[in-house]
Amino acid sequence: MSKPTTSKGKVPTRTLFWTELVCSYCNETTAGQYVASKVPIRSMKLEAQRAGWVFEGVDAFCREAHRQAWHEQQDTA
Repeated sequence: MSKPTTSKGKVPTRTLFWTELVCSYCNETTAGQYVASKVPIRSMKLEAQRAGWVFEGVDAFCREAHRQAWHEQQDTA
């Protein structure tokens, strides 16, 4: 069996991935974009905040009411 040949000097194919922020309470999304390497978390978060999203720790919420409802749900669990 022969070994596959590798072509040196060629740039590898970049795979794009769709990323977006998701509300921890209702699963609504915002600030989506394609990325090929590092996810631009800071810019996505700023875009979401301009749209009225709120953040707490690692959780994102599309509105303050959902942040509060999420807390109530966690307290009863």
